[in-house]
Amino acid sequence: MHNPRPASLWQWPTTVSPKQKPPTYPSGGFRRALNNSINQSINLSLLTLHTQYTMSDDLIIPDNVLERIEGQHPSLIGSAKDGRRQISLTLLTPPSSSSSRSVSSSSTTSTAAERPARYITIPTHLKSSATFEFFGFTPNRAAKLYERLASKIPSERLCVLEWALNWVEHICADIQDSTDNWDFAMEQAGIKDEIKTAFADPKHSHILHIQSLSCWLSEIIETSFNALIDLSDKLLTELSRPQTSLQGSGDDPYTVPQAPSGHISLFKSVEYARCQGCISEDGTVDLSRLQSTGPTDFCHRGGLYFTHQMWVATHYSALINDACPVADRRTVEIHVPLAHFQSAKMWELQFEDAEFKQLLFYSRREERYPKDLSKKRSNYGVINAPICHAHNKAFGKMKSWTEITSKHQLQSKEEDQTQVNVARQHVWIREEAVTQLEEDIFGKVYLRKPEQGFRLIPQPWLDVSAAVKG
Repeated sequence: MHNPRPASLWQWPTTVSPKQKPPTYPSGGFRRALNNSINQSINLSLLTLHTQYTMSDDLIIPDNVLERIEGQHPSLIGSAKDGRRQISLTLLTPPSSSSSRSVSSSSTTSTAAERPARYITIPTHLKSSATFEFFGFTPNRAAKLYERLASKIPSERLCVLEWALNWVEHICADIQDSTDNWDFAMEQAGIKDEIKTAFADPKHSHILHIQSLSCWLSEIIETSFNALIDLSDKLLTELSRPQTSLQGSGDDPYTVPQAPSGHISLFKSVEYARCQGCISEDGTVDLSRLQSTGPTDFCHRGGLYFTHQMWVATHYSALINDACPVADRRTVEIHVPLAHFQSAKMWELQFEDAEFKQLLFYSRREERYPKDLSKKRSNYGVINAPICHAHNKAFGKMKSWTEITSKHQLQSKEEDQTQVNVARQHVWIREEAVTQLEEDIFGKVYLRKPEQGFRLIPQPWLDVSAAVKG
């Protein structure tokens, strides 16, 4: 578990009833940016930008980059006003992104054949109330958060990212599952209506409660923060490309080769930053960034999760993109030889199996496995089982694994179908099994853009959104 935050950080000026400080950070696969090395990671990101962006002169877009954009593509960026400016969304996300939060449309002044540019408001400086608005807070709450942060003495000030995360975790600490009032909590936290609307969309109902409210909001905030930090590098890269790439035209419709005979295709959708260095030009693979952190379905720590069902990866990405317009996700597809599961030893479980429910219960609660279960689990490198549809706090309410029912299973039913689709996953639970997987899928790993019809990225090691250019 992560270390608790200092108590002084929780003395927020709020009109709602004081809430107890949670003993630890929320856990799960969506807090990777806040693991034990968060401060180091953030500092490294800031120091390695080749635009020499620093926290002391925290301009989101440095003057030299701004001058180049205004000279080459003036229609894609607006003038600064009240610490904000409009910028074409195509500079932040793939052109066909379906997200719509705070986006307006306007035609560019180029050719009529080009698509209309779509714009979003970004802050001019990182340390500002406008940044908190960009994270998804209302103007009123954003101003209060910034005022509170600015009042801290320099030695106690945190990065705007951690300050925003502290706030949503504090307000949403008691929101555990679908029986709690998410709308009320978001209202008290000062979350924009656009995010609340995305959460309320019926098409996301089956995926929404797979994790806690604070985890969803934290992922949106982290995604927005990363977009700002990476913006200067991305702009410099885009400025060197043909103008059509800035106006929203697509690449050729590459497709992923069909899985060879004796293989199975597996998928995993993640934020683009986690794909950095995953696929090398020589065909080698490093899956370490794709592994989850702290309590997951079958591990107290870690685990590499993939699914053979494209709809699972699609639904998760759709919610993030609807709630966060700067989300830039990737889907990793791997073609795994069936023989791999024999050599790595795969344990296949069904939802009705007592061992499946016990693994869920003890893993999610971070409790010691019963001796017999632990011994049997140690015999396998991979688990194939249903995907859980509940987050760790929900398991904290349970007194026994026997309380796990079908409502805790991720499933989907299309409007025109009667059959219920049950989600399943392949999980690599041992490091040596992951290493063997990397060897067995050499040259058979692909990177897709889920918001562009799962378009293939033909050279993933050159993906400008997934790799930091030097």
